[in-house]
Amino acid sequence: MKKFMHIALWALGVAVFFALVAFERISESDTTVNDLHIDLIQPGYQLFLTKDDIREVLLNEDDSLLFRPILGINSALLEETLENHPFVADAEVFSTLDGLLSVQVKQKEAVARVIQASRHYYIDAEGHPFPTTVSYSAFVPVISGKADSIGLFEAYTTLNALDKSEYFTNYLAEIHINGKGEIELIPRQGRHRVIIGNTTDLQLKLKKLQAFYTNVVTPQNLNDWKTLNVAYSDQLVCTKYN
Repeated sequence: MKKFMHIALWALGVAVFFALVAFERISESDTTVNDLHIDLIQPGYQLFLTKDDIREVLLNEDDSLLFRPILGINSALLEETLENHPFVADAEVFSTLDGLLSVQVKQKEAVARVIQASRHYYIDAEGHPFPTTVSYSAFVPVISGKADSIGLFEAYTTLNALDKSEYFTNYLAEIHINGKGEIELIPRQGRHRVIIGNTTDLQLKLKKLQAFYTNVVTPQNLNDWKTLNVAYSDQLVCTKYN
């Protein structure tokens, strides 16, 4: 008897499951998209995108999204279309049984702006390039000079090291790659340049620089310094304006 009851309960559970699945599919087939909700995440308050931009991308891909059955919406295709946009880092599209098509978009975050003679562009936290826009300019450090692939890699490595240092938060205005391929830092404050050289022993170089700022530089003499060179092993060489 107990065995029969177990089998009966199992069969009933299976029947209920399939009934619910069938009901959900019937509901989806009867439900049309009646609204579009866009959630836009913009890291660092950077305003490369608007919700209207995202809506336009979606409607350009499929101009009849609204009032269509939910089952007729290709969410994967819409996500792929959004992620091909130059300012989009990630996208997710899903629908609900009440007819809402929900779109979640994470915008790319610029960490630096590369300025070259031929073009300007941003790089994100992974070092990937993406274009500038006339509607918004991000307040980020500039990378200038001899920005070939090696120079950009060295600059990006230096930028990452500075970003991870609590002491050097909001320190940097520009990374310049000089004619020798050396990394030079231009701080937000003062009139000096910091010559890093290459990224070999970069953490040690930044420790020397921090020690110099802490023990030697004062608000009164900040503008006296012309160059601070930490490229040499175990020393810091500095020059002053006359």
